[in-house]
Amino acid sequence: MSESQLEHMDRALRIAVENLRPDVHVTSKNMFGGRGWWANGQMFAAWFGNELALKLPPDAAEALLALPGAAPTWSQWYVETPPEFIDDPALLEPWVAQSIELVEQLARAPKRQRRRRK
Repeated sequence: MSESQLEHMDRALRIAVENLRPDVHVTSKNMFGGRGWWANGQMFAAWFGNELALKLPPDAAEALLALPGAAPTWSQWYVETPPEFIDDPALLEPWVAQSIELVEQLARAPKRQRRRRK
């Protein structure tokens, strides 16, 4: 994917977030040959080399996978969106909303304490 295509993906994602949740601060960075996006410090989207992938709860992931053009990724948490979603941020919005809600819930969940071995 070219840098201009990544910029297009980035712009679509940021527009979708801005339309839904202007209070959410989105950052991104290149990583492991792809790119990741964070909402208020929680990773919610990634590009693994094909299309934009969103971190979704199981029921939303299943619903998105039922749409033509959506695809699973190597991660059980992420589903690639259909390619046309990048050209129309409004198509991304309901999925981005669920993704941000998920990462906010995960961030609020109490962290499990590790037991020290004696």
